[in-house]
Amino acid sequence: MQEPARHEAGPLKEELDRLRQKNVWRWLLNVLTDWSVILLTFWLVVVMDTWWVYPIALIIIGTRQHALGVLGHEGGHWLVSNHRALNDLLSNLLCFWPMMMILEGFRDFHYKHHQFLGTLQDPELTTKYWSAPFWDLPASRWRIIRGVLLDLCGIGILLYKRRIMLGFLQRKSVKGAQLATSDFFSFWKKGGMSDAFGLGIFWVVVLGVFASVDMLWIPIFWIIALLTSFFASFKMRVWTEHLGTTGTHRFTLPLWYRSLCLPRNIGYHYEHHLYPSVPQWNLPALRACLHPDVPVQSLSALFRSYADMPMTPSGKATADSEFPPFVQG
Repeated sequence: MQEPARHEAGPLKEELDRLRQKNVWRWLLNVLTDWSVILLTFWLVVVMDTWWVYPIALIIIGTRQHALGVLGHEGGHWLVSNHRALNDLLSNLLCFWPMMMILEGFRDFHYKHHQFLGTLQDPELTTKYWSAPFWDLPASRWRIIRGVLLDLCGIGILLYKRRIMLGFLQRKSVKGAQLATSDFFSFWKKGGMSDAFGLGIFWVVVLGVFASVDMLWIPIFWIIALLTSFFASFKMRVWTEHLGTTGTHRFTLPLWYRSLCLPRNIGYHYEHHLYPSVPQWNLPALRACLHPDVPVQSLSALFRSYADMPMTPSGKATADSEFPPFVQG
């Protein structure tokens, strides 16, 4: 995934060259840390075996699933290893397959997102367009909180996927403007047979192993976390990235929000879009060495701004961007 050409000279170029260095061992340490937290949480569930442990475990596991997704995202940018086959194998096996995703499908979707950010060809805007009214602006704080509560109960993802499916079936072009063609199934169908086959084998083995030791509840609990706390965490991240702008928001990163919704430095999203070849652990250092015109606002100010924004339907970058209105069905 190539970066746009920029003038880099002197100390900045030297610093960027340093920050772009890949380190497969550091990436593996990050992955091992997140999997260790997940395994420890499952162990505590077994040992304590009391009702109040389960919702806490769902939150912890869901946020670590989100962290694994971010580390898989690194593989989508070829940032895990210089050996591309190893890059893809590690990203799939340790991150994407457990999340029921495949790397090549994600890479196709995400490459277009970077290449066409904030335009009709941006597939992320397409999914927002199909899922209206979930991302309509303005949005009050209560509406956002209500959405999180629905997500944590498992209702949010059912409503969201239903809306995306209906939007996908109803998509139309308006005045000749064609939305991005990446559809709801792009994560699955564009990854090639090998990735899809690997995903299937992975889950057959996982379910078979846990069934053989009478612990099938563990992968079931994992899937429940994917459908509830992970989805809530992921959606709260989406709120902070591109809504209401053709670019990317820059904001402060409180520790509590970073832990729950923006793991592995994914909150440095503005910097990531500027230099996607910089691994996630170097994004804070990248912010420190850059001096862009876009100011860093507080997280609370960002969310307050959503309540004051002009009417902007889901799938439009800004209120005045020339995007097709959502086709209600």
